[in-house]
Amino acid sequence: MEDPSRQKAEKTAFRILTLRPHSEQELRTKLGERGFGEEIVAAVLEKCRRLGYLDDAQYARSRARELAVNRLFGDSRIGRDLRDRGIPEELSRQAIAEARAELTEAAAVETLLHRKERARACPPLDDKQRLHLARGLLGKGFPRSLIYRTVWKGKEDEVHGDAGE
Repeated sequence: MEDPSRQKAEKTAFRILTLRPHSEQELRTKLGERGFGEEIVAAVLEKCRRLGYLDDAQYARSRARELAVNRLFGDSRIGRDLRDRGIPEELSRQAIAEARAELTEAAAVETLLHRKERARACPPLDDKQRLHLARGLLGKGFPRSLIYRTVWKGKEDEVHGDAGE
């Protein structure tokens, strides 16, 4: 006969995992917060892995894609998010690389910039608006060099003219 505490922990884990996918660390934390001991938590995590309900590699790929393609975050922000969820560094790098095969950071910044310009409808961004946009892109985890190249690109054309001097 199985331990009633373990059965309760399994039911709790299954219920948590039906709401949304979780990393192993997230599920371990949630079960611990509900008062289940380490031994029971370890056994439940093992069962969830064996049943295919818990897979950090798949979770990392899915989460990285969601953040990169759907929410248009930069690599550093995605890496931080995955690290906070207990995903190992190497697994994070692989997941981000897969997501970037679908949409590069440069394409994501361009998309965000076009959205901003479309929302404004008409005049080009002024310096204050460019700075605000650049800060927002930094917060989304994009590299400064990419932000500068993209956000200030049109401004350079105005300053240098068509000759590019």
